[in-house]
Amino acid sequence: MDENRIRKFTFVVHVTIGFAFKGDIESIDKWIDKADDNLYYGKNNGKNVVIG
Repeated sequence: MDENRIRKFTFVVHVTIGFAFKGDIESIDKWIDKADDNLYYGKNNGKNVVIG
């Protein structure tokens, strides 16, 4: 490879985050389920969003 050659790469990154506050949710499993539901809601309704 020629050491003087410069390669340029472009990366596109999309991030969707789902989270949930523990609050009144009674179990860890339901808390995780709520965060998971929020993540998939965000993924299905746009990109680069945070849903909580």
